Amino acid sequence: MVRGKAPILIDLPLPLELRSKKKQESIYRALREAILTGMLAKGNPLPSTRSLAQRWQVARGTIEAAFDRLRMEGYVTRKAGSGTVVSAMVPDKLIAAETPSTTWRQYRQQPPATPLATARPPSSSKAKHQDKSTSLHSVSRLNGSPRENTGQKKKESERHRDTSPDTTVRSGIPFIARLADPSLFRIESWAKLTARTLRETAPDDLVNADTRGLGTLRSWVANYLRCFRGIPCEGNDIIITTGIRHASALIVRTLLNPEDTIYLEDPGYTGIRRIAEAHGIRPVSVPVDEEGLITDVLDNAPMSTIHSRLIYVTPAHQAPLGVTMSVQRRLALLEWAAAHHAYIIEDDYDSEFNYNVSPLPALKSIDRMDRVIHVGSFNKTLFPNLRLGYLIAPRALQSRLATTLATMERSIGMVEQLGLVAFMKSGDFIRHLRVARQSYQSRRDLLIEQLNKYAGSHHPLTIQYYINPDMHGGYRSCSADQRFPRITGHQAGFHFILWLPKHDHEREFCNAAAQAGISLQPLSLFCHSVSLPPAVLVGYAALTMAQIRYAGRNLGKLLHSRSSRTELISNPPIFDRHQK
Repeated sequence: MVRGKAPILIDLPLPLELRSKKKQESIYRALREAILTGMLAKGNPLPSTRSLAQRWQVARGTIEAAFDRLRMEGYVTRKAGSGTVVSAMVPDKLIAAETPSTTWRQYRQQPPATPLATARPPSSSKAKHQDKSTSLHSVSRLNGSPRENTGQKKKESERHRDTSPDTTVRSGIPFIARLADPSLFRIESWAKLTARTLRETAPDDLVNADTRGLGTLRSWVANYLRCFRGIPCEGNDIIITTGIRHASALIVRTLLNPEDTIYLEDPGYTGIRRIAEAHGIRPVSVPVDEEGLITDVLDNAPMSTIHSRLIYVTPAHQAPLGVTMSVQRRLALLEWAAAHHAYIIEDDYDSEFNYNVSPLPALKSIDRMDRVIHVGSFNKTLFPNLRLGYLIAPRALQSRLATTLATMERSIGMVEQLGLVAFMKSGDFIRHLRVARQSYQSRRDLLIEQLNKYAGSHHPLTIQYYINPDMHGGYRSCSADQRFPRITGHQAGFHFILWLPKHDHEREFCNAAAQAGISLQPLSLFCHSVSLPPAVLVGYAALTMAQIRYAGRNLGKLLHSRSSRTELISNPPIFDRHQK
């Protein structure tokens, strides 16, 4: 981590709860409070981790962990030569925070009336009682509130607890990223709600459906995005798609012509690159560092690409590295788009699942110039083959996108849309998100525990990892810590990055893992014009606890055996950017 050499400008108070067991949490809260109250104003440097550790008599790693959390949540940023400074705009200033109860009431409000009738939630007293007892806590958990219904949490954890023994696990376990667990989906509830909705739907309403999607569903999606992602939108701003790939293809067809260019993250989602190439669009790679897409590269782009009208980003949980785009980068990206009359595709594929930090507001939520096209998918939150997603179209593009959709596509299946309306209206959608989030976090924690147990005896897994572009356009390490950080991007989503020993080879490691019954994805599959140190993507969301226990043990032993024969990285990886 780059440490600033600027003197301490203020006398930071000693956290009152510093003597408790949760020192990291206490330090984080104290620094965050200092920022929010103005004690630390924008641009003010924070004291170095070394000086704070000495002054407060705590381990330096504890201070660094608190700094890490502040950085990931957008309160601080690092500047070369200045150390860690307070962000120009902190997340709390970007969007007005709502209390869970207010948010829930807004979400449960009946959307604007539409011609198509939808099913009412169950009217039984049991269903009402269940809805009343779980709704508030669903929202509290989703927003990161520490208040939870412990009794209900215990019941749901027992319901989803994996009791199968390790001996039942077979080989070929896929640690595949971006894959949700369909077993968490309440199929019985979905079936009952869908059947009731179909019975209450007039036959005429099943004919001549709007190609943009069912009006009632669009209203409920807009309501959800307003309450939980902070995006000011209405039902007319929403277009229902089959998923993120469908939405991206629709945008590319509408905005770009053959031989045009599109800016893409590198490493990044390969699906959008294939879509662009299939339509004759020329992808232009933009590197990613610890704060997300490097916006300075856009300002220094060659004249052949400077007129690109479209850029694709994954700011919440960068695919695949898992970093979160900083507030400064988000503001810079919006300014660039407005200046160049370009549009931004914001892929929000797994923003619902945050574990260690509070999620930043969506890029669309701070878009004052209406340059962001926000896309999301229920295939990631519910089950993969649902084939329902959405996009938020800027007002200037709504008619063009609708025309392209009507000309080249058919409307999405009516039954699926009716089922999702009833699912969201009943409150089961929010309950599913809460249960899934808890389950995925438990699986992640168990996997990291297994890797630490069997691979980290000499080099424990850490969460520290920093990269920044250097003066020569490449990448460099920003941490002076001598530990071996092997895991990054685990604060959210369905996967994390497992960095391999320095001189290991991804293909060889994946082949060795396959012989141990484990399927992995090399990081190089997602790289186009950058060369990164060896690493693999490890997805955990779709695996049972027994599978994670079994495969995590085998993966940890494999890491240990190869590390004993290979020189380990003592610092975070040094990234060299070059054309392949």
